Amino acid sequence: MLAGPRITAIVAAFNEADIIQQTVGDLVRQGIAVHVIDDSSTDGTVAALEPLMATGLVQIEHCSQQGAADAVAGQFKWARLLARKEQLARELDSDWFLHQDADEFRESPWRHLDLRQGIELVDRLGYNAIDFAVLNFWPTHDAFDGRADIREVFQHFERGADFDRVQVRCWKKAEDVDLQSSGGHDVRFQSRRVFPLRFLMRHFPVRSQAHGHRKVFEERKPRFSDDERGRGWHVQYDGLDEGHRFTRDPDTLEAYDPDAVRARLQIEHRGVESLQLEADELRHQGRELTAGLEALGQALQDEQAARAAEVSALRHEVAARTEEVQQLAADVAGHLLARQELERQYGDLDRRHAVLDHRNAELQRQFEQLEQRYRDLDRHGQELERERGQLLHGVADLEQQLVAIRQSWSWKVTAPLRALGRPRTP
Repeated sequence: MLAGPRITAIVAAFNEADIIQQTVGDLVRQGIAVHVIDDSSTDGTVAALEPLMATGLVQIEHCSQQGAADAVAGQFKWARLLARKEQLARELDSDWFLHQDADEFRESPWRHLDLRQGIELVDRLGYNAIDFAVLNFWPTHDAFDGRADIREVFQHFERGADFDRVQVRCWKKAEDVDLQSSGGHDVRFQSRRVFPLRFLMRHFPVRSQAHGHRKVFEERKPRFSDDERGRGWHVQYDGLDEGHRFTRDPDTLEAYDPDAVRARLQIEHRGVESLQLEADELRHQGRELTAGLEALGQALQDEQAARAAEVSALRHEVAARTEEVQQLAADVAGHLLARQELERQYGDLDRRHAVLDHRNAELQRQFEQLEQRYRDLDRHGQELERERGQLLHGVADLEQQLVAIRQSWSWKVTAPLRALGRPRTP
C-alpha cells in the first residue's frame, strides 16, 4: 500500500482495445487505482485489461450490470455514464478522483513529479481540484499496431479546441460532485479551489486512418443522442464527413517538447489566463467605449449641425414674424386713426342730428300753427281746403324722407358735405 492519499481514476471505455492497456497501465504504474466502465465494447477492450487485473488496482464493470436499456439498444448516453461516475465518486473508498477517458495520458506539470506525486502536492497546498491542458496528438502515419508506446509513435500535436479549454476533471472527494451540468468538462462542488497551474492531458483520439473512420463514422456519431446534441455536447466531430483524412502532415502540427510544454503551462496558468481574459475584456470594452464615444461625438456634431440649422430657420422665422408684427402695428395705428376720425365724424353727425331735430320740432310747431290756420280758413272755400290737403300731403312726404334720411348711413356720412353748402341758421 502506497503512503499518501488514495487516488482513483474512473475510466469509461468503448472499443479502445488498442490503447486502453497503455493508458490504464500508466495509471497503475503510478499507484493510481482504476475503475473501468466498459460501455459494451465489442473489440476486446476488456480482454486487453486482463493482464492488469492481478495488480489489484483495476476493477471493471459493464453497462449491462447496471441494467442500462440504452446500452442494450446501442445508443450512447454520455449523461448516464457521467451520472454513474458521480455515484462511484461518492461510493468508492478513495481520497481523490480522476474523470478520465480511455485514450488519455495524464501528467503533472513538473518533470520530476509523476501524476500521483503532483496530486499529492496539490493536496498539501490546500487545493481540491485540478484543471488540465489538452494536447491532441494526431497520427502522422498508419504504422501504429498497438504494441509500441503510442507516446513514442506519435510526437506531433495541436492544442485542444475552445470547447476543451476547461478540463477540471480531477477532484478531492466531495458529496455534491456534479459532472453532468458541464458535460464532464468542469466538475463542480461546494468550496471548490482549483489549482492555478494546469496539469497535462496527452490525448490520442485517433490512431490510424482506418481507426478514425471506424470510430467517428461507425462507433460515435451514429450513437450520439439527439437530446445530448441539443445540449451542445459531442461537437468534437462536427464538420467531419466521410472521406475525411485523419492522418496529418507533421508540418501542420507542433512537435512535442515536454520541457517547452511544461514551461508554457507554468507561464499560462489559470490565474494569468484569467487576468488575460479580463484584460481582453477590458480592451474589448475600451474599444466599444471608444467606438461609442466616437459615435456619440458624431451624433453630437450631427445634432449640433441640425440645431444650428433649426436656429437659423428660427431666426429667419423670427425676422419674418417681426416684420409681420411691425406691419400689424402700423395697420393697427392706421385703424386707430381711422377710428378716431370716424368717432369725430359720428360726433359731428350727432350734433347735426340734434340741429335737424330742433328744426323738425320748429317745423312741427309751424305745421300745427298752419293746421290751426287751415281750420280757420276752411270756411274760405274748397280751393283753400284742397291746397291745405296738398300741403299736408307734402309735409307727410317730407317727414318720411327726413326720417329715412336721418336713419340712412349715407346721410350720416355726407352730412358734413351738405352742411358746408347750407347757410347757417342765425
